[in-house]
Formats: sequence, C-alpha cells, structure tokens
Amino acid sequence: MINNAVIKGISSYHPDNVVDNNFYIDHFDEKNIDIRGLLRVTGRNKRYISMDENETTLTMGIEAAKSVLAKTMVKVSQINCVVVASGTPEYISPTNALKVHAALGISSSTSVYDVNANCIGMIVALEEVSRVMRSNSYIKYALVIGSDQLSKYVDYDDSFTYSNFADAASAVILENMYNTDRGFIDSDFYTNSSNHNRVPFPFKGESATIHDNSLHIKDKLLQWEPFKFDGAFHSAKISIEQLLWRNSLEKKDIKFYFVFQFAKQSIEQICEDLDESMDKFIFIGDEYGYTGVSSPFLVYERAIAENKLNIGDYIIFWSVAARRILSVKRSVIISSSAKYYKFDQGIYSMVENRKLDWSYLLECLSSLDNADVSQILKTFEPEEVLIRDFNIDIKLDLESVMGNIDISTLIIAGADDILALPEYSDKIHAAIKNSNLVTVPGVRHMLPVVKEKYVAQLIKDFITK
Repeated sequence: MINNAVIKGISSYHPDNVVDNNFYIDHFDEKNIDIRGLLRVTGRNKRYISMDENETTLTMGIEAAKSVLAKTMVKVSQINCVVVASGTPEYISPTNALKVHAALGISSSTSVYDVNANCIGMIVALEEVSRVMRSNSYIKYALVIGSDQLSKYVDYDDSFTYSNFADAASAVILENMYNTDRGFIDSDFYTNSSNHNRVPFPFKGESATIHDNSLHIKDKLLQWEPFKFDGAFHSAKISIEQLLWRNSLEKKDIKFYFVFQFAKQSIEQICEDLDESMDKFIFIGDEYGYTGVSSPFLVYERAIAENKLNIGDYIIFWSVAARRILSVKRSVIISSSAKYYKFDQGIYSMVENRKLDWSYLLECLSSLDNADVSQILKTFEPEEVLIRDFNIDIKLDLESVMGNIDISTLIIAGADDILALPEYSDKIHAAIKNSNLVTVPGVRHMLPVVKEKYVAQLIKDFITK
C-alpha cells in the first residue's frame, strides 16, 4: 500500500462533575419506578455530567482537540482536515468544525465539515476521512472530533435515558503515512430504517421547536419510544465476519473489539455471538456512562493508556445508533421442553446451514392450527413432523441464568407428559425465586400454545393483576 490513514494519537475530555447511581435511584424511587434492574443491565456505576451552562459539545470538543494536539505535537498549521461528529451539535450553521477551526487557529488550506450519524458518527467520520486521505496524499494530518452532551436533552421522567446518558468528547489525529501496511483497512454498514420515527430529537422536529411558542418542553427533548430492535447486535457478527473474510483475516487475528458502551449486557451478547473471549472487550461504561459518538473511542484511549496495544495489532471499532433497552418488570416463560437428543444437533445444524428456514420453524412452533402446519402433518413422515413440531435451542443454558431472575415470572407448560419431560418446567419453577407454574390441561408439554386463547388469558391476567 502506498499510503494510508493511521491513528497518531487520541485524547478525550469530560466534565468534572461525577454522578453515581444513588442519585438516579432516589430520583426514580420518588416516582415509584425501580431502576436497579436497569442499572444492572447497563452496567452503570457513575457518569460525568456537565453542570456548566456555558459548556457545550463544541467547547468539550475543542478541549479534547487541544489535548490531542499537545500529546501528538502536531502543529495546527499541519492540519488539512477538520471533522466534528455529534448527535447533539451546538450549531447547525455555521458548522461546528468551522468553529473549531477558528478556536484553534488552523490554517486556511483545510476542509471543515460536520457529520451527524447519531451514535455511530465518530466511527463514520473516521472511516470517511481515512478513505479520503488514502486517495489524497496532500492531506498530511486530519483532526476528527466526536462530542455529545446527551444529558442536556433527556426527559427527567424517562428512567432509561436519564440514568444512562452522560457527557464526553474524544479527538483523534489521523496521519497520512507513506509506504506502510498500518492504518485503516475496511468498513461495513448495516441499516434498518423501519423504526426511524421512534427516537426523534427534537421530538416535534426542528421547525416546530423554533416556531411553535406553545410547544411543551418535553416536545423539544429527546424522546425514546419502545420498539422492537431485532438483529441490531447480531448484525455485528455478520458485518465483522464479512470484513474478516474479505480481508483474509480470522477472529484469532483481532486483538480488541472497541464497541459502544451502551449496555454491558449488549457487549456480552456481541461477544457470545462472535464466540470470542471477553478479554477482547473492554467495558468502561460503569465509569463514563453512555457518551454517544465518543463511546468506542474512550475505550480505545483506555487500551492505549494501559499499554494493551502494539503496532501491528488488528482492532475493530463497532457501534450502533438509535436503540433502546427496556426495563423488564415481569416475565413470561412458555416452557416447551422435550427430550429428543438424537434430533437436537441435526435440527440445529440444518438451521445453521440454512437448510431449514428459522422463521418458518418458529411459525410451526407457534400454532399447530396454522394451515401450513396442518398440511405438513398430512404430508411428512412422523420423524420429519417432529423436526417441524418444535425446536430446542441447544445454545441456551437456562441453569446459568435462572437464579439471576428476580422479577415476577409466570411459567406456562402443557400438562400431558407423553414423550416429554415436564420436570424441566418444575426445575425452572424451583430455580426462579418469584415464579408461578401453570399447566395447560389436555396439551402436550412441549406445545402449550396450541390453546392460544387459554394461554393468552393467563398472560393477560398475569400482567394486569
């Protein structure tokens, strides 16, 4: 490779004010909302929150930029590109990058622009600038800043955003190096826009925020509505494995994954999906909270500070934008256990190899009254019907998690024990402290949902009592 963009240095800035979990627990206890379970999921302990009305994403970004320039000893006269990424930019016009340019006294032969890709903004900026530098050898140094002040725009009645979000900025100097194999390699994106209207900021849009004087303050803030977010974290596995394959790399070659610090449980899920060691993931969300665009870069800076990286190491940055974790107050387990060990591995193998459609299997599991399922029952031999009749997720280790469930739980199972093991449901019931086991009469243990109305009423009574 003739030239490539290489990270020369990184620095960050955060406010001095530290707020621990007790503040938020007390705040929501007064509203009869228990957020302790949520805080365990997100892994929070403390976070940095700005209390200075004059401190903004712009001022924080400038402080981080000053720090990285001093650390790398790069002169402002050598900077040829400035990019600021933020989901909470202080200005729409002029660009915040132009404000940074003026504040630091950077030379006139410099491109300046902003990037808003929400929480993935700084990764996007790093990728775009790296590609530009590879094709333009005249850009010697680039300054990329990521800064969010999420705490300023949250609803104090929203237990998730208020207790989770925090303030910080990161700044990176990219150097255009010649005759090197180091630096940026490749990138991949996954976009699902079906929930685009679930996380608006401002809630009523910019024009209404400016022109509608009767607008309530909450309609000017960030609003996070509950929505289904399937596949977001599983897309990490798909994208990462695709990147590795097309660049002739393997997971064993990767030293660290620097991912967003949205929730500790989410990072653990990504780790599990990749079948990787947690040693390759660093979690600092207990110290910083969730800081938006700067989040993965704070982790990278920590790894540098602790001498965990060497020249030549392969690393991956990954993040996701616009999602929500819900605090679960009650759970329902529909137990569908059966003992067919000789089929388990075979079924799983067929699903993994895409010989059977996963969603179709779930549809069959959901209701034997389904017309397609009825046709299958008439067409296939009994052993094949069994394969479509149920699916056992051999990856799920219930015994390792049941003891951690401390919310009210309803367990529903079929009463008939033919060819099944109803004691599995008894074991779940015994392991979960606050649980109630209900059996559906006249139904095979492995398929209680055949009686849809009966089960639906059980669940309705449970969640409304």
